[in-house]
Amino acid sequence: MKTVPRLTLVLAVGLFCALSAAAAPAPNFAGTWIGRTDVPDVGPDQVTLIVKKVEAGYAATISDSAAVIADNTAARDLKVNGETISFWFPLASGETVSVQLTITGDALSGAWTHESGQTGSLTFERQK
Repeated sequence: MKTVPRLTLVLAVGLFCALSAAAAPAPNFAGTWIGRTDVPDVGPDQVTLIVKKVEAGYAATISDSAAVIADNTAARDLKVNGETISFWFPLASGETVSVQLTITGDALSGAWTHESGQTGSLTFERQK
């Protein structure tokens, strides 16, 4: 007879965990993010990413301290998939870079890929 109460308890705990996971809030990407990367032939670069919540999801602009990216360049084809945000943008030279970042609390980390195939790491912290 002890098997039935244990089974009921196990099922109840499992259902609670499943519902809790399903009800977990989506991550919030909105904010001003200050990041760092290394640009080939340029060196260390500070990158500013401003993400805003809009009716259709998110919109963002990106710029950097080395002027490789024009000020307030719009992030294009911005997509959020769970804890990942991805987009691409044109450099001041007209070449393109794609970015994929994962959020963990107030940190974003991931990589950029230049149209030539060059890649680099990119990390951001949300400013408060």
